[in-house]
Amino acid sequence: RFDDWAAEQLLASPDDAKDTDDFKYIAFTHLPPFTDKHTNPLSRLLSAETFERLRDRRTSKGFSLSNAIQVGVLRPQAAVGFTCGDEECYEVFGEVVSPLVQALHGCELAHRPHPSDLDPARLNLPAEAAHKLSKFVKATTMSAVRNISG
Repeated sequence: RFDDWAAEQLLASPDDAKDTDDFKYIAFTHLPPFTDKHTNPLSRLLSAETFERLRDRRTSKGFSLSNAIQVGVLRPQAAVGFTCGDEECYEVFGEVVSPLVQALHGCELAHRPHPSDLDPARLNLPAEAAHKLSKFVKATTMSAVRNISG
């Protein structure tokens, strides 16, 4: 039943400027009929009322609510079920994004600045851990990227 609904939604969806030969965005006409297989937080947090209120909104780059929830609708075990396609999604779809952040991280998105401290002198490493690191680790590289602009 769900698969039939999803196939109908795909066939009825207009072309999206972001579509490619390998991928087509679906324009959902109403709240998806989430099933018992949908274990992502989106399936629990997105109400019909919120969907209706946000469904026609788009960011300035053209990202819609349907674009954002497609992963969570089509991939029931997706970890979150929502993808921010650009930086404006956090505001345009904040009614969905904020509860998802709260559910996943236990904090409110709007009230918690992201801490940054890149000073290695401030690392608090117990002596035993420091000894193991100096004995076994020759080099390490870490990269973290949060920019979704553009």
